[in-house]
Amino acid sequence: MPAKMTPRERMLATIRRQPHDRVPVCGPSVWSGVQPDLMEMNYTYQEVFHDPEKLSRVALRPHTVYGFDLITIPMDMRTEAEGYGSKVVYDLPTSNGFRIGMVRDWVVNTEKDLSKLKPCDPKKVPRMAMTLETVQQVREAYPDVFIAGVVNGMGDMHTDVVNDVETYPGNPNGHFMTLYKNMSTKPKFVHQVMEILVEGAVNWGKALLEAGCDSVNSHDCAGYFGLPPAQYEEFLVQYNAKVREQVGGIYLFNECNPTQYMDMIATKIKPDIWHIPACVDIKEAGEKYGDRMCLMGNLALHSPTDLLCTGTYEMVKQKARECIEAGKRFWGYILSTECELHYGVPRGNIFAMSDAAREYGRLA
Repeated sequence: MPAKMTPRERMLATIRRQPHDRVPVCGPSVWSGVQPDLMEMNYTYQEVFHDPEKLSRVALRPHTVYGFDLITIPMDMRTEAEGYGSKVVYDLPTSNGFRIGMVRDWVVNTEKDLSKLKPCDPKKVPRMAMTLETVQQVREAYPDVFIAGVVNGMGDMHTDVVNDVETYPGNPNGHFMTLYKNMSTKPKFVHQVMEILVEGAVNWGKALLEAGCDSVNSHDCAGYFGLPPAQYEEFLVQYNAKVREQVGGIYLFNECNPTQYMDMIATKIKPDIWHIPACVDIKEAGEKYGDRMCLMGNLALHSPTDLLCTGTYEMVKQKARECIEAGKRFWGYILSTECELHYGVPRGNIFAMSDAAREYGRLA
Protein backbone atom coordinates (compact mmCIF):
# COMPACT_ATOMS: atom_id res chain seq x y z
CA MET A 1 0.00 0.00 0.00
CA PRO A 2 1.40 3.44 -0.92
CA ALA A 3 2.09 5.81 1.97
CA LYS A 4 -0.33 8.23 0.30
CA MET A 5 -2.99 7.09 -2.11
CA THR A 6 -4.83 9.03 -4.80
CA PRO A 7 -8.51 9.72 -4.05
CA ARG A 8 -9.55 7.06 -6.57
CA GLU A 9 -7.15 4.47 -5.14
CA ARG A 10 -8.35 5.27 -1.63
CA MET A 11 -12.02 4.93 -2.55
CA LEU A 12 -11.56 1.69 -4.47
CA ALA A 13 -9.53 0.10 -1.67
CA THR A 14 -12.12 1.17 0.90
CA ILE A 15 -15.02 -0.21 -1.14
CA ARG A 16 -13.16 -3.53 -1.45
CA ARG A 17 -12.29 -3.39 2.27
CA GLN A 18 -8.60 -3.63 1.43
CA PRO A 19 -5.72 -1.77 3.18
CA HIS A 20 -5.78 1.97 2.54
CA ASP A 21 -4.04 5.02 3.96
CA ARG A 22 -7.02 6.78 5.58
CA VAL A 23 -10.79 7.01 5.69
CA PRO A 24 -12.10 8.73 2.53
CA VAL A 25 -14.34 11.76 2.88
CA CYS A 26 -17.02 13.03 0.54
CA GLY A 27 -20.24 14.98 0.39
CA PRO A 28 -23.72 13.70 -0.41
CA SER A 29 -23.98 10.82 -2.88
CA VAL A 30 -26.65 12.55 -4.96
CA TRP A 31 -26.46 16.34 -4.77
CA SER A 32 -22.70 16.79 -4.43
CA GLY A 33 -23.02 19.93 -2.31
CA VAL A 34 -25.01 21.77 -4.95
CA GLN A 35 -26.93 24.26 -2.82
CA PRO A 36 -24.14 26.28 -1.15
CA ASP A 37 -22.06 26.17 -4.32
CA LEU A 38 -24.94 27.45 -6.44
CA MET A 39 -25.32 30.35 -4.03
CA GLU A 40 -21.65 31.28 -4.20
CA MET A 41 -21.50 30.89 -7.97
CA ASN A 42 -24.83 32.72 -8.48
CA TYR A 43 -26.29 29.87 -10.54
CA THR A 44 -29.90 28.67 -10.54
CA TYR A 45 -30.85 25.01 -10.60
CA GLN A 46 -32.35 25.41 -14.04
CA GLU A 47 -29.27 26.87 -15.71
CA VAL A 48 -26.72 24.56 -14.08
CA PHE A 49 -28.65 21.43 -15.05
CA HIS A 50 -28.92 22.60 -18.65
CA ASP A 51 -25.32 23.74 -19.19
CA PRO A 52 -22.46 21.18 -19.23
CA GLU A 53 -19.79 23.75 -18.40
CA LYS A 54 -21.63 25.07 -15.35
CA LEU A 55 -22.53 21.54 -14.28
CA SER A 56 -18.84 20.58 -14.47
CA ARG A 57 -17.81 23.60 -12.36
CA VAL A 58 -20.33 22.72 -9.66
CA ALA A 59 -19.47 19.00 -9.74
CA LEU A 60 -15.75 19.66 -9.28
CA ARG A 61 -16.01 21.89 -6.21
CA PRO A 62 -16.33 19.13 -3.59
CA HIS A 63 -12.87 17.95 -4.67
CA THR A 64 -11.16 21.17 -5.71
CA VAL A 65 -12.50 23.35 -2.87
CA TYR A 66 -13.24 20.96 0.02
CA GLY A 67 -10.70 18.24 -0.76
CA PHE A 68 -13.26 15.42 -0.95
CA ASP A 69 -12.22 12.10 -2.48
CA LEU A 70 -15.35 11.67 -4.57
CA ILE A 71 -16.89 13.78 -7.32
CA THR A 72 -20.61 13.16 -7.78
CA ILE A 73 -22.02 14.42 -11.05
CA PRO A 74 -25.14 16.02 -9.54
CA MET A 75 -28.65 15.75 -10.91
CA ASP A 76 -31.88 17.55 -10.14
CA MET A 77 -33.57 14.10 -10.10
CA ARG A 78 -35.93 15.02 -12.94
CA THR A 79 -33.56 14.37 -15.83
CA GLU A 80 -34.69 10.78 -16.23
CA ALA A 81 -38.34 11.84 -16.08
CA GLU A 82 -37.78 13.89 -19.23
CA GLY A 83 -36.27 10.84 -20.88
CA TYR A 84 -39.52 8.97 -20.42
CA GLY A 85 -41.64 11.86 -21.67
CA SER A 86 -42.74 13.71 -18.53
CA LYS A 87 -42.51 17.50 -18.62
CA VAL A 88 -40.37 19.33 -16.06
CA VAL A 89 -40.72 22.93 -14.89
CA TYR A 90 -38.78 25.04 -12.39
CA ASP A 91 -41.55 26.76 -10.45
CA LEU A 92 -41.12 25.39 -6.91
CA PRO A 93 -39.26 27.94 -4.75
CA THR A 94 -37.03 26.29 -2.18
CA SER A 95 -33.93 27.01 -0.11
CA ASN A 96 -33.29 30.72 -0.31
CA GLY A 97 -35.07 31.23 -3.60
CA PHE A 98 -33.75 28.31 -5.63
CA ARG A 99 -36.29 26.69 -7.92
CA ILE A 100 -35.82 22.95 -8.35
CA GLY A 101 -37.17 20.87 -11.20
CA MET A 102 -40.60 19.34 -10.64
CA VAL A 103 -42.79 17.22 -12.91
CA ARG A 104 -45.93 19.06 -13.97
CA ASP A 105 -47.07 16.85 -16.87
CA TRP A 106 -46.74 13.10 -16.37
CA VAL A 107 -46.29 10.68 -19.25
CA VAL A 108 -48.70 8.20 -17.59
CA ASN A 109 -51.99 9.67 -16.38
CA THR A 110 -54.17 6.53 -16.55
CA GLU A 111 -53.49 2.82 -17.00
CA LYS A 112 -54.31 3.27 -20.69
CA ASP A 113 -51.21 5.47 -21.02
CA LEU A 114 -48.87 2.63 -20.08
CA SER A 115 -48.11 2.01 -23.75
CA LYS A 116 -46.51 5.50 -23.88
CA LEU A 117 -43.90 4.54 -21.30
CA LYS A 118 -40.78 3.33 -23.10
CA PRO A 119 -37.20 2.84 -21.87
CA CYS A 120 -35.14 5.71 -23.23
CA ASP A 121 -31.78 5.85 -24.95
CA PRO A 122 -29.72 8.18 -22.72
CA LYS A 123 -27.54 9.32 -25.59
CA LYS A 124 -30.61 10.66 -27.40
CA VAL A 125 -32.17 12.57 -24.48
CA PRO A 126 -30.63 16.08 -24.42
CA ARG A 127 -30.06 16.47 -20.67
CA MET A 128 -28.92 12.90 -20.21
CA ALA A 129 -26.48 13.30 -23.09
CA MET A 130 -25.28 16.55 -21.50
CA THR A 131 -24.64 14.74 -18.22
CA LEU A 132 -22.63 12.07 -20.06
CA GLU A 133 -20.60 14.85 -21.67
CA THR A 134 -19.93 16.30 -18.21
CA VAL A 135 -18.75 12.91 -16.94
CA GLN A 136 -16.31 12.64 -19.83
CA GLN A 137 -14.96 16.15 -19.18
CA VAL A 138 -14.46 15.51 -15.48
CA ARG A 139 -12.85 12.11 -16.05
CA GLU A 140 -10.39 13.57 -18.54
CA ALA A 141 -9.47 16.43 -16.21
CA TYR A 142 -9.27 14.34 -13.01
CA PRO A 143 -8.26 10.75 -13.81
CA ASP A 144 -7.15 10.08 -10.21
CA VAL A 145 -10.43 11.07 -8.54
CA PHE A 146 -13.38 8.72 -7.95
CA ILE A 147 -16.41 9.80 -10.01
CA ALA A 148 -20.03 8.80 -9.35
CA GLY A 149 -23.12 9.14 -11.51
CA VAL A 150 -26.72 9.09 -10.28
CA VAL A 151 -29.57 6.78 -11.29
CA ASN A 152 -32.90 7.49 -9.63
CA GLY A 153 -34.33 4.85 -7.29
CA MET A 154 -37.28 2.91 -8.64
CA GLY A 155 -39.81 4.32 -6.16
CA ASP A 156 -38.78 7.91 -6.78
CA MET A 157 -38.73 7.29 -10.51
CA HIS A 158 -42.27 5.87 -10.44
CA THR A 159 -43.58 9.12 -8.95
CA ASP A 160 -42.06 11.07 -11.86
CA VAL A 161 -43.85 9.14 -14.59
CA VAL A 162 -47.25 8.33 -13.00
CA ASN A 163 -49.63 11.23 -12.31
CA ASP A 164 -50.58 12.05 -8.71
CA VAL A 165 -52.31 15.42 -9.06
CA GLU A 166 -55.89 14.19 -9.18
CA THR A 167 -55.59 11.78 -6.23
CA TYR A 168 -54.04 14.06 -3.62
CA PRO A 169 -54.38 17.68 -4.80
CA GLY A 170 -52.32 20.10 -2.73
CA ASN A 171 -50.55 17.36 -0.76
CA PRO A 172 -46.77 17.83 -1.09
CA ASN A 173 -46.33 14.11 -0.45
CA GLY A 174 -49.12 13.14 -2.84
CA HIS A 175 -46.77 11.46 -5.30
CA PHE A 176 -45.74 8.87 -2.71
CA MET A 177 -49.27 8.49 -1.36
CA THR A 178 -50.44 7.74 -4.89
CA LEU A 179 -47.73 5.10 -5.26
CA TYR A 180 -48.73 3.51 -1.95
CA LYS A 181 -52.39 3.47 -2.96
CA ASN A 182 -51.60 1.93 -6.32
CA MET A 183 -49.57 -0.81 -4.63
CA SER A 184 -52.79 -1.91 -2.90
CA THR A 185 -55.38 -1.21 -5.59
CA LYS A 186 -53.38 -1.63 -8.82
CA PRO A 187 -50.46 -3.94 -8.00
CA LYS A 188 -50.21 -5.36 -11.53
CA PHE A 189 -50.00 -1.84 -12.94
CA VAL A 190 -47.22 -0.84 -10.50
CA HIS A 191 -45.23 -3.95 -11.39
CA GLN A 192 -45.63 -3.23 -15.11
CA VAL A 193 -44.37 0.32 -14.64
CA MET A 194 -41.42 -0.87 -12.55
CA GLU A 195 -40.29 -3.39 -15.15
CA ILE A 196 -40.07 -0.64 -17.77
CA LEU A 197 -38.28 1.68 -15.36
CA VAL A 198 -35.70 -1.00 -14.56
CA GLU A 199 -34.81 -1.32 -18.23
CA GLY A 200 -34.43 2.44 -18.54
CA ALA A 201 -32.37 2.68 -15.35
CA VAL A 202 -30.04 -0.06 -16.56
CA ASN A 203 -29.54 1.76 -19.87
CA TRP A 204 -28.74 4.98 -17.96
CA GLY A 205 -26.44 3.32 -15.45
CA LYS A 206 -24.43 1.54 -18.13
CA ALA A 207 -24.10 4.78 -20.10
CA LEU A 208 -22.74 6.58 -17.02
CA LEU A 209 -20.14 3.86 -16.41
CA GLU A 210 -19.18 3.86 -20.08
CA ALA A 211 -18.71 7.65 -19.97
CA GLY A 212 -16.21 7.35 -17.12
CA CYS A 213 -18.04 6.98 -13.80
CA ASP A 214 -16.58 4.62 -11.22
CA SER A 215 -19.93 3.98 -9.55
CA VAL A 216 -23.65 4.38 -10.01
CA ASN A 217 -25.39 5.96 -7.02
CA SER A 218 -29.09 5.31 -6.47
CA HIS A 219 -31.32 7.19 -4.02
CA ASP A 220 -34.82 6.11 -3.02
CA CYS A 221 -37.01 7.80 -0.44
CA ALA A 222 -40.22 5.92 -1.18
CA GLY A 223 -39.97 4.23 2.21
CA TYR A 224 -39.69 7.52 4.09
CA PHE A 225 -43.36 7.64 5.06
CA GLY A 226 -43.51 4.22 6.67
CA LEU A 227 -44.32 1.83 3.84
CA PRO A 228 -44.86 -1.65 5.37
CA PRO A 229 -41.81 -3.89 4.90
CA ALA A 230 -43.71 -6.49 2.84
CA GLN A 231 -44.73 -3.87 0.29
CA TYR A 232 -41.29 -2.27 0.34
CA GLU A 233 -39.78 -5.63 -0.54
CA GLU A 234 -42.32 -6.53 -3.22
CA PHE A 235 -42.51 -3.21 -5.04
CA LEU A 236 -39.13 -1.55 -4.40
CA VAL A 237 -36.41 -3.92 -3.24
CA GLN A 238 -36.71 -6.42 -6.05
CA TYR A 239 -36.54 -3.71 -8.72
CA ASN A 240 -33.65 -1.77 -7.19
CA ALA A 241 -31.91 -5.16 -6.91
CA LYS A 242 -32.45 -5.79 -10.61
CA VAL A 243 -30.85 -2.46 -11.45
CA ARG A 244 -27.92 -3.24 -9.20
CA GLU A 245 -27.44 -6.68 -10.81
CA GLN A 246 -27.85 -5.62 -14.42
CA VAL A 247 -25.92 -2.34 -14.47
CA GLY A 248 -22.67 -3.93 -13.28
CA GLY A 249 -19.87 -1.88 -11.78
CA ILE A 250 -19.89 -0.40 -8.30
CA TYR A 251 -23.37 0.32 -6.96
CA LEU A 252 -24.27 2.70 -4.11
CA PHE A 253 -27.71 2.68 -2.51
CA ASN A 254 -29.29 5.29 -0.25
CA GLU A 255 -32.72 5.11 1.39
CA CYS A 256 -33.87 8.11 3.43
CA ASN A 257 -35.34 6.06 6.27
CA PRO A 258 -34.14 2.43 6.08
CA THR A 259 -34.72 1.43 9.70
CA GLN A 260 -37.53 -1.03 8.83
CA TYR A 261 -35.75 -2.41 5.79
CA MET A 262 -32.13 -2.85 6.86
CA ASP A 263 -31.84 -6.61 6.45
CA MET A 264 -33.62 -6.79 3.11
CA ILE A 265 -31.46 -3.98 1.68
CA ALA A 266 -28.32 -5.76 2.85
CA THR A 267 -29.32 -9.24 1.70
CA LYS A 268 -31.37 -8.56 -1.43
CA ILE A 269 -30.13 -5.30 -2.97
CA LYS A 270 -26.58 -5.98 -1.75
CA PRO A 271 -25.05 -2.58 -2.56
CA ASP A 272 -21.28 -2.25 -2.75
CA ILE A 273 -21.67 1.02 -0.82
CA TRP A 274 -24.54 1.63 1.55
CA HIS A 275 -25.03 5.33 2.20
CA ILE A 276 -26.82 5.37 5.53
CA PRO A 277 -28.57 8.40 7.08
CA ALA A 278 -28.05 9.76 10.59
CA CYS A 279 -31.04 7.81 11.94
CA VAL A 280 -28.88 4.66 11.70
CA ASP A 281 -26.07 4.12 14.22
CA ILE A 282 -22.86 3.67 12.25
CA LYS A 283 -21.32 1.36 14.87
CA GLU A 284 -24.32 -0.97 14.96
CA ALA A 285 -24.56 -0.99 11.17
CA GLY A 286 -20.86 -1.78 10.90
CA GLU A 287 -21.08 -4.66 13.37
CA LYS A 288 -23.98 -6.18 11.46
CA TYR A 289 -23.14 -5.44 7.83
CA GLY A 290 -19.54 -4.21 7.71
CA ASP A 291 -18.14 -7.58 6.65
CA ARG A 292 -20.13 -7.61 3.40
CA MET A 293 -20.25 -4.00 2.15
CA CYS A 294 -18.73 -0.56 2.47
CA LEU A 295 -20.69 1.84 4.70
CA MET A 296 -20.93 5.56 4.03
CA GLY A 297 -22.32 8.33 6.25
CA ASN A 298 -23.70 9.69 8.38
CA LEU A 299 -23.46 13.31 9.50
CA ALA A 300 -26.92 14.92 9.59
CA LEU A 301 -27.14 18.05 7.51
CA HIS A 302 -30.18 18.12 5.24
CA SER A 303 -32.21 20.19 7.72
CA PRO A 304 -31.41 23.73 8.96
CA THR A 305 -31.67 22.37 12.52
CA ASP A 306 -28.96 19.72 12.03
CA LEU A 307 -25.45 19.91 13.44
CA LEU A 308 -23.72 20.92 10.24
CA CYS A 309 -26.01 23.92 9.92
CA THR A 310 -26.07 25.00 13.57
CA GLY A 311 -22.82 23.70 15.07
CA THR A 312 -19.35 25.21 15.17
CA TYR A 313 -16.31 23.99 13.26
CA GLU A 314 -15.05 22.19 16.38
CA MET A 315 -18.42 20.56 17.06
CA VAL A 316 -18.65 19.22 13.52
CA LYS A 317 -15.05 18.04 13.58
CA GLN A 318 -15.65 16.18 16.85
CA LYS A 319 -18.80 14.52 15.51
CA ALA A 320 -16.94 13.55 12.35
CA ARG A 321 -14.20 12.06 14.53
CA GLU A 322 -16.77 9.95 16.36
CA CYS A 323 -18.12 8.64 13.05
CA ILE A 324 -14.59 7.88 11.85
CA GLU A 325 -13.63 6.03 15.04
CA ALA A 326 -16.80 3.94 14.84
CA GLY A 327 -16.57 3.26 11.11
CA LYS A 328 -12.89 2.68 10.41
CA ARG A 329 -12.83 -0.45 12.58
CA PHE A 330 -14.59 -2.19 9.70
CA TRP A 331 -12.12 -1.05 7.00
CA GLY A 332 -14.91 -0.27 4.58
CA TYR A 333 -16.11 3.15 5.78
CA ILE A 334 -16.47 6.52 4.03
CA LEU A 335 -17.13 9.68 6.04
CA SER A 336 -20.00 11.57 4.48
CA THR A 337 -23.17 13.54 5.00
CA GLU A 338 -26.76 12.58 4.42
CA CYS A 339 -28.42 12.86 1.01
CA GLU A 340 -28.06 16.59 0.38
CA LEU A 341 -26.00 19.55 1.49
CA HIS A 342 -28.32 22.27 2.82
CA TYR A 343 -27.61 25.80 1.62
CA GLY A 344 -27.40 27.01 5.23
CA VAL A 345 -24.31 24.94 6.11
CA PRO A 346 -21.38 27.28 6.93
CA ARG A 347 -18.43 26.62 4.65
CA GLY A 348 -16.12 26.09 7.62
CA ASN A 349 -18.24 23.16 8.76
CA ILE A 350 -17.73 21.46 5.41
CA PHE A 351 -13.97 21.85 5.79
CA ALA A 352 -14.30 20.35 9.28
CA MET A 353 -15.23 17.06 7.64
CA SER A 354 -12.15 17.00 5.41
CA ASP A 355 -9.91 18.07 8.26
CA ALA A 356 -11.27 15.34 10.52
CA ALA A 357 -10.68 12.65 7.88
CA ARG A 358 -7.08 13.73 7.40
CA GLU A 359 -6.38 14.12 11.11
CA TYR A 360 -8.19 11.09 12.53
CA GLY A 361 -8.79 8.81 9.55
CA ARG A 362 -5.50 6.91 9.27
CA LEU A 363 -6.01 3.17 9.62
CA ALA A 364 -2.44 2.16 10.49
